[in-house]
Amino acid sequence: MSKNETVLLNQIEIVIEIFKNIQKVDPFYKDL
Repeated sequence: MSKNETVLLNQIEIVIEIFKNIQKVDPFYKDL
């Protein structure tokens, strides 16, 4: 794996965590 691929994967994981947190906070997002 190249450095760029690792960075990209880390960014994707961060985005996923953010969406999980949004779902916990705001019930509106549970329908998405």
